[in-house]
Amino acid sequence: MRRANREYVLDLFTSNKIQILLLPHTLAWELQVKAYLVVIMGTQSYDGKEHRFYTKTLYDPLPVESQLEYFLSDHINAEIVTKTIESKQDAVDYLTWTLMYRRLLKNPNYYQMHGSTNVHLSDHLSDLVERTVTSLSDSRCIAVTDDLELSPMNLGMIAAFYYIRYTTIELFACSVTATSKLKALLDILAASSEFDTLSVRFGEDRVLEKLAKHLLWPVAPPYTAIHVKVHVLLQIHFSRQHDRLSPYLKQDLNAILQTCGRLLHALVDVISSNGWLKPALATMDLSQMVTQGVGLNASPLLQIPHFTPSVVDSIKAHNSTCDNDQDVIDTPLDLLSVDDSVRTKLLTFSPSKMADIAAFCNSYPDVSIEIQVDNPDDIAAGDVVSVQVTTIDLWSI
Repeated sequence: MRRANREYVLDLFTSNKIQILLLPHTLAWELQVKAYLVVIMGTQSYDGKEHRFYTKTLYDPLPVESQLEYFLSDHINAEIVTKTIESKQDAVDYLTWTLMYRRLLKNPNYYQMHGSTNVHLSDHLSDLVERTVTSLSDSRCIAVTDDLELSPMNLGMIAAFYYIRYTTIELFACSVTATSKLKALLDILAASSEFDTLSVRFGEDRVLEKLAKHLLWPVAPPYTAIHVKVHVLLQIHFSRQHDRLSPYLKQDLNAILQTCGRLLHALVDVISSNGWLKPALATMDLSQMVTQGVGLNASPLLQIPHFTPSVVDSIKAHNSTCDNDQDVIDTPLDLLSVDDSVRTKLLTFSPSKMADIAAFCNSYPDVSIEIQVDNPDDIAAGDVVSVQVTTIDLWSI
């Protein structure tokens, strides 16, 4: 780069007109600039003509080491549930078929082994299995009989069925009570271990703090915590304020929503195992909020694509002036049955958006539940009753 161009770029950086400055190693000691954060991308330099950087990457790759030890409890729990592992010796034998076992003697220091002999290997595997079994037993995922035999328990089966971490299922079992309400259940959901892979980027704590000021339920700091970020983003989703999120936060929210489904199903199973009706119903409400992207008390019309609060307000104003109950619009199904002239007047969308609205409304479920109990005088709590579900034919726009 020419000196004039270099000085021009430096002036832009020092005046905060550009935020990031990328420099080659040749300028590391030449420039006199200050920055809040300096990232050193590497300490090696290569001559581009010799292509040594590419040949080193191709022919001298770093060894791939196993990370199984950090997730071994979840693997062992799943194998115990399927009865592949029924004893501690089975668990040791299971480990001998893994990449970790092959790498233990190749790189013992990486796996914190005290030696590289077969005796050290055997002791390390036995200690690893013992610690794993203890953690699963303490979390009530498995039962240990005669200090050797392993069998699954209810929490372990739920964790394996829904493919969630054993620490998450332990959190659910320890945190939920018979009086837990929607806000507490959301706190528990946000604290799940499945969200540990998310990160709070530099400066996002201030963004999350601003977003939290406009939420229905207050969120306590610190805003650098992962569970706080998950809680804030879920409430943003419930209130349909997605336009306030940056592209990175929208990406994080999509990842959260993809995980929430199985977590909530597992939470319902944990609660129902205790026979608690109210928190189970509240969890189902929370699941609907996650799926539909609306709050519990919000208008069902907000589920419809391209519908905003202003559109819903105009429909409410229309409802207040209706003389005919058939023209009242409270649900997506009402939008199907209303007169075409009324619908055209209220919805001033483009043809493509109207097609999206029609596709959503046509797929919106309309279910009628009829309950008939045989011999109701003989029914007691806990008995089995018959429920008949009848699906009503859907209208189309």
